[in-house]
Amino acid sequence: MAANRRTVTPKAAGGWTVDGGPGGQTHRTQAAATKAARADLMRSGGGELLVKGRDGKVRDQSTIGAKDPRKSKG
Repeated sequence: MAANRRTVTPKAAGGWTVDGGPGGQTHRTQAAATKAARADLMRSGGGELLVKGRDGKVRDQSTIGAKDPRKSKG
């Protein structure tokens, strides 16, 4: 089974994209892209949300709408 994952990444020309979902969503701010990705994951039954910074490194990783498969806190 494929993982249900959305990744928020910066665009070279400015703005932020949500990859992994239906259509390539583009937003002006990282916060707007993250909110849209979170809502999309909730509608589709849950999954993983990755948010990358302008440097390309993962800033945040969350399990949305489903039980977290990891036992560790944080």
